[in-house]
Amino acid sequence: EGSFAKWPEFADGFKNIVDRNNSLSDAQKLSYLKSFVKGEPAVAINTLEITNCNYKIAWERLEKRYNNKRRIIYN
Repeated sequence: EGSFAKWPEFADGFKNIVDRNNSLSDAQKLSYLKSFVKGEPAVAINTLEITNCNYKIAWERLEKRYNNKRRIIYN
């Protein structure tokens, strides 16, 4: 739920299982992403409609917020 320490594990797992799955559309990937994140991360992407173009936007929002190495190490 929005933990900086958990981001690397979540991001790696999500990329391996969902993001790199070429049989899924970006809209499907966004649907999965929305179902997996809770709390503050969910709020960051909640307003995005499930469309192909919004998947990249959602992932970029989460990466910008949580892929912060300094905060990951601090936490």
